[in-house]
Amino acid sequence: MNKKTLYLVLALVLPVSIFVFLKLTGKNQFAIPVYYSSGVDSLSSVCGGDYSKPYLIPDSVLKRLNWQKKECSLFLLGKTNGLELKRLNDVFSLELIGSYSLNDPTKPNNYQLSDADFSRWKNCVFIAKPFVNIVLMDNERRIRGYYSVGSREEMDRLIVEMKILTKQY
Repeated sequence: MNKKTLYLVLALVLPVSIFVFLKLTGKNQFAIPVYYSSGVDSLSSVCGGDYSKPYLIPDSVLKRLNWQKKECSLFLLGKTNGLELKRLNDVFSLELIGSYSLNDPTKPNNYQLSDADFSRWKNCVFIAKPFVNIVLMDNERRIRGYYSVGSREEMDRLIVEMKILTKQY
């Protein structure tokens, strides 16, 4: 066997064997961060409330929103673009996710709050920065993501992280 044939066989067999090895023994698994797993220290004096380790969205808030346990839940904080949310509806089954809207009467599952209550919930319950308009929560009431859905990149990131939470990757 000449050298060219040997190199050609190695060039073809080696990548294929590595791929097969990884496919049989590897496991694709992705993780997204859990926010405030060690608690929230900076808000306890300003907001009051329980910010212990790990921080979970309080049951009292979820009961007011008529929350039902799902793989993941979205909390829409104020007005959001309908086209972006349509992309979510196209990708996900409504049985897997819960969507709760605060102060946006154009959305389903809307919960209207006074301006003071909305500000308190956004800052003290969901611990969202001013530019954030969507919060992602898992089925254990932990915050898993903050999104300023005004760009395609943020929407893509939200969709990918929701797929990870619902294990649809």
